[in-house]
Amino acid sequence: MALVERDIHTTLPDRPAIEVRVAQEGEGEGLIIEFREGDSGGWSTGWGLGSTPAGALAAIASYLQDFITDNWRVWPVCAEHDRGLHATVVGDAAVWQCSAGLHTTARIGHLGA
Repeated sequence: MALVERDIHTTLPDRPAIEVRVAQEGEGEGLIIEFREGDSGGWSTGWGLGSTPAGALAAIASYLQDFITDNWRVWPVCAEHDRGLHATVVGDAAVWQCSAGLHTTARIGHLGA
């Protein structure tokens, strides 16, 4: 999660506060991701883990990308093509891949590096 947060903090000037924790009894399984938007409270959801570390990281990145895109703006964006990036796994690494050029722009956690 820290890798996805690094990408969010590196590339978005206005961003939600994000807290991730393991689900407690009665909350389902996996992770609970909570978003805080100033004093307006927050929103949370359960999220299952992928079968590999790279798969789990790509799944969390994709979920957060959907939330940010649905509530603020398209994120992240390929600097070369000005099109959205998508979280995926290439080999054994979780990466951001351009939807236009079908190229990898960065490993998740290294946007803007």
